[in-house]
Amino acid sequence: MKYAVPFVFHNKSNVLTVDYRPMQNAFESGFHILNLPFAADACVGYPMVHAWF
Repeated sequence: MKYAVPFVFHNKSNVLTVDYRPMQNAFESGFHILNLPFAADACVGYPMVHAWF
């Protein structure tokens, strides 16, 4: 799902676009970097958010 979030920062209007979806690949999402006490693949299916301007 994508959401557009309008905001004003330093008197400038802009829109933040957020793409929200279930994670398909724990490696691509960076979970392997966290040294979790369980397999990073256990995170597959958790919500993942990617936001950009």
